[in-house]
Amino acid sequence: MTNSLAKLRILVTDNDPHMLSVMHSILHGIGIREITSARSSIDALMELKRREFDAVLITDDLAPHGGVGVTRKLRATDYTPNQRTPVILIAGKASVDYIEKARDAGVTEFIRKPVTGQIVQQRLQAILQNPRDFIAEEGYAGPDRRRRVQDAPPEQEKRKRAPQASQPAENEAI
Repeated sequence: MTNSLAKLRILVTDNDPHMLSVMHSILHGIGIREITSARSSIDALMELKRREFDAVLITDDLAPHGGVGVTRKLRATDYTPNQRTPVILIAGKASVDYIEKARDAGVTEFIRKPVTGQIVQQRLQAILQNPRDFIAEEGYAGPDRRRRVQDAPPEQEKRKRAPQASQPAENEAI
């Protein structure tokens, strides 16, 4: 699976140059070589208009719009080559309400800080192995929010629901 990861073009965003360096090390460690960085939401949106990426790793506290805001703008902009690109939000916040807000903005996957190479690799493999249909309707643009059980007949598919507790399991998929 690492061979397929090596071919990915990734945009990674963070305000903190140290965290960008850490993310580059993590991505290089799992075999990814084509990495572009952005240190603000404005830079991220410019890069997303400029060239095509296979995935976006975006932090929740990216100034000035935040990761959720950038995702919402990306999904609403049909002239970018990345409107349908999977977005992985990296966040310190992990309340059910925040995860639902991110999901409703069009975030594909969620990683709760602290970030590890194993978790990043799992999320990237998830978007490669189980791509979701893109939905573009009034009020929502983004990946299909329903997860399907792979290779199961439709009658056996189950919808995942958000946990009832105020804190979801660590690094739970959205």
